Amino acid sequence: DRAGGGHHTNRSPYTCVCVCLYMPLPLLAPLLLRVCADPNSHAMDCPRLRKPCLPEGRGAAVLLREWNHIVWDKLAYGPPLPDNSKQLIHVGFFDTRPSPSLWEMGKAAALFNSSGVVVHALLAVKPVAADVPSGIRVTMMKLTKRLACIYDNFAHNSHGPGPAYLIKTLLPWILPPEVPRIILLDTDTVVLRPIIKLWSVFESFGDRAVIGIAREQSNLYENMVGRNGGVQLMNLVAARASATYVRYLDRIAAGRTGYYVGYLGDQTVYTFMGREAPHLVHDIGCEWNRQLAFHFNMSNATQHCSRPCGILHANMRQVKCVAKLMQEEPSCSNWRKIIDGMTAGVCPPKSRRRNYPMIQKNILRFFPDCCVDTGAG
Repeated sequence: DRAGGGHHTNRSPYTCVCVCLYMPLPLLAPLLLRVCADPNSHAMDCPRLRKPCLPEGRGAAVLLREWNHIVWDKLAYGPPLPDNSKQLIHVGFFDTRPSPSLWEMGKAAALFNSSGVVVHALLAVKPVAADVPSGIRVTMMKLTKRLACIYDNFAHNSHGPGPAYLIKTLLPWILPPEVPRIILLDTDTVVLRPIIKLWSVFESFGDRAVIGIAREQSNLYENMVGRNGGVQLMNLVAARASATYVRYLDRIAAGRTGYYVGYLGDQTVYTFMGREAPHLVHDIGCEWNRQLAFHFNMSNATQHCSRPCGILHANMRQVKCVAKLMQEEPSCSNWRKIIDGMTAGVCPPKSRRRNYPMIQKNILRFFPDCCVDTGAG
């Protein structure tokens, strides 16, 4: 038990109870919900207490004031936003790596990119102009002073890729006012139904909802209702105006909720948020994030979704190749070829073939309709 990893003193005013949800996968163990006996503990799964970044009761106003002073023209590259930008569909991909994969973004966007859609690449590093696919608008992710403070706190309460993922929670203050709402997609997703149908889900948001997100389709979060961050609908205007959302981000980043965010970043934040402030989180249908991560050898039935597949999400290393092949050709005939050809060692590659019988079996069981029926057989 690592909860008492530090020497306890009487200096801390915090008294907490330890609640542990152990997961079968050692890699994911740091995502445990843990309220630590000692808030000064340096154990991996205990929150690091940090000073909050925003004044109590005025956080939303402070972030908004800083956001209003950003000079957007210096942060954008590619086609300018049209005059009717607020009436268009906005879809974004983000990448914080020094060498962002714009090619992957372009492949994922090709399935839905049209005159009514603005595709955004949200990057931490300025790209080489020649590397930016045609029709994609690049926005550099500049953090204002208070936003950088929140992000720094998040970085102390997460590890692995977690800090990079957590930038997603701050997008309301990274994107310009011409983008009131956005669909945020991982590059390992395959959009199989018209993107406007997903965009229309915004109309069913409650008055105070800021994020639309599907449930995690594995037992990753055990007895909690987990969320999966591969597909997100963000009401940026509502988020900027929400004192509750701003305060929650500031508190969980600073470790003041008692939670260590861990490896998966934003989706763990939304999992906790969905439990503690459910009015901020809107459940989008399971069909809009059909997850191919076969954790726990499919010992649960959470992969079942009775609705027609809208987005396929290859969120497990062994099946990342599935997304690339389906982005090239999302037809049902190609889908059958991919499933039938798994024994050839192309996808999944031979080095990862140990689990291919389970993968093939469960794709046939849970995902047979995750393709576009072209009527070609």
